[in-house]
Amino acid sequence: MRKKVSNLQDYQESKQHHLLNYLSTLEKKDQEKLLEKLESINIRNLLDVFSHYKEKLNENRNINPIRNVLKVSSTSKETLQQYQKLGEKLISEGKVCIAMMAGGQGTRLGFNKAKGMYDIGLPSHKTLFQIFCERILSLQNMIQITMGQCLPIQFFILTSDVNHEETTQYFIENNYFNLQSDQITFFQQDSLPILSTDGEIMLNDHTSILEGPDGNGGIFNSLYNQGYLDYMKCLGIKYIHICPVDNVLCKLCDPIWIGYTEANNLTISSKFVKKAYAEEKVGMHVLINDTPCMIEYSEMTQEDLHKTNDKGDLLYDAGGIAQMICTVEFTYKIYEDPQIRSKLAANYHVAQKKYDYYDLNQRKVIKPESINALKFELFYFDCIPLCSKEQFGLIEVRREDEFAPVKNAPGEKSDTPETAKKFYLDRDQKWVKNCGFSFSQQVELSAKVTYFGEGLEKILPKYLGNKQNPLIITNDRLSTQKQPQLVKQPQPKQQPLQQPQQLQQQSQQSKQSIKQSQKGGVSNQQFYPQVVYYQLVNSVQHSILQPNYFPYQSTPQNSRNILIQDNSVHQSQIFNQRLSIQHQTASQQQLKQVNATAFPTQGISTVSTPKLIHPQTLHQPIMHSQNLLMQKQSIIQPAQVNSSLSPQRVTSYFKQRAATVQRPTMFVQQRQLVASAQQYKPLRTIK
Repeated sequence: MRKKVSNLQDYQESKQHHLLNYLSTLEKKDQEKLLEKLESINIRNLLDVFSHYKEKLNENRNINPIRNVLKVSSTSKETLQQYQKLGEKLISEGKVCIAMMAGGQGTRLGFNKAKGMYDIGLPSHKTLFQIFCERILSLQNMIQITMGQCLPIQFFILTSDVNHEETTQYFIENNYFNLQSDQITFFQQDSLPILSTDGEIMLNDHTSILEGPDGNGGIFNSLYNQGYLDYMKCLGIKYIHICPVDNVLCKLCDPIWIGYTEANNLTISSKFVKKAYAEEKVGMHVLINDTPCMIEYSEMTQEDLHKTNDKGDLLYDAGGIAQMICTVEFTYKIYEDPQIRSKLAANYHVAQKKYDYYDLNQRKVIKPESINALKFELFYFDCIPLCSKEQFGLIEVRREDEFAPVKNAPGEKSDTPETAKKFYLDRDQKWVKNCGFSFSQQVELSAKVTYFGEGLEKILPKYLGNKQNPLIITNDRLSTQKQPQLVKQPQPKQQPLQQPQQLQQQSQQSKQSIKQSQKGGVSNQQFYPQVVYYQLVNSVQHSILQPNYFPYQSTPQNSRNILIQDNSVHQSQIFNQRLSIQHQTASQQQLKQVNATAFPTQGISTVSTPKLIHPQTLHQPIMHSQNLLMQKQSIIQPAQVNSSLSPQRVTSYFKQRAATVQRPTMFVQQRQLVASAQQYKPLRTIK
């Protein structure tokens, strides 16, 4: 839910009298609906944006290249290893998260669904979302091995009104691609009102505002308005990796990049690749009047585009690839500091368009014949000028390693699904050759196998001699693994007939054992909890016990790869939250029918059936505490950030969740509520 930041007095001072007069003519129900929307619009900031647009003039600009650049190709291995070690430490402690801009549709690709669901044509036919999720798994596994521990990397996915429901449903149907459910957060992109050329807010119908998307730069505004910056603060997250959904080679949470940002105490850092040629249609990182900026190629003169240095290389060659790291603290200042907020308002882009609108006098929708409206957009890089050049850094990477966007329709010259597929497979072939192996056929390396080319020496030898073409190298072994064998329960030996006195003594002993079990819980030798657990779980899904090499794919939230531990009694109480409700209900009914004395541990209660959450809400599935040492299993309810929750309640929930949520036992370190979270300014109290 967006914060309510405006009142009627703000609209009076902003000269929106046409709206106030119109409100007085509406019925009470329609008034409340329109007022609720108007209160969530920061009208003062919007009018500030409009005033900057009216006063904007062509100023003299002094353009220079940025000097604070780290070139990975020419940097020593020792320095890169130091940066990587520092970055891995920050990731393992949960101080880095990902915010992916995925609100667009694949209309330019001839695809009428969310762009992240697009298949670029790899042999495995994996979608963009699946590749990114598996890359996160691979990074977590790598850090788990090198650092000994790694908290789950929080993954925030920006959706839009058009694709929010299908995106959340897509992740639910695909079991979140083996990520943990509380690791992924979906949040919707906000919108901005459309203004008339005179600066007046326009209506779409008699009770709704005419609005348009606020650009990919609205990701910061959405995180702030919907309370997710508060959530990041409470989890102790320091850095946000902003990235698009259409770059199939995106190196999520690059440890070298994060370590470079931390070591140099940078507020913002960005990645770039060298421009292929002067006229390439990409934005460029430059200094304008000694301030770091991103400038579009269309805003550069032909002279500046073709300028070269002493070596004959392009002077302005830092082509942006839409990847940026910024601190959570800086993102807060954008909206909390009035001076910074005013500077950001001057960076909005304005488009003059023609919109149908609801006329307040004629009380009907009018179709204009000429341009009548102004649409405002903000791009992610528009916050860069708010950072000083001393706190801004650039890192140059190879295009063939990290930049393969999917923007244009199949068959065009560049940035198509075909070019992205070629870059992906060429990179895999290069990694294979670097390990000293070669295959005659086309090879695709699954993102689950390696994060950035490491660890292939142990995997590739297993595929030598494989004649499959194309060859997909992965760790998915579900089709080849055998079904787990149940532990055979020993049959009681046949005893000879006993005398009445012996029968009486045995009955007394059995009564005493029952009394002792009721007091302190004495194990019953006639029951085998491991056998009961195997039978119950296999009755739900036969492949549930299949182990997996990677620990992050063996969590209790993965319906296919539960790793059986030694303590079978406690494991018998865990059920997969992502199975269908019918399967969960059937398995729990079977568990209730088991004799309580079969489980000697006292005080463990059966988990109740979780409720389904409608995908239109910001889906956060119910989490079951995995701290099995506690006497009772605690159930933490999901966060449903919708109109029924105020920002204060959402923030308090996030703080409570950050302090109480129990991670799976495989994570050595628990994520605690950080003390610094209390230093932030509280949200405004709104009735």
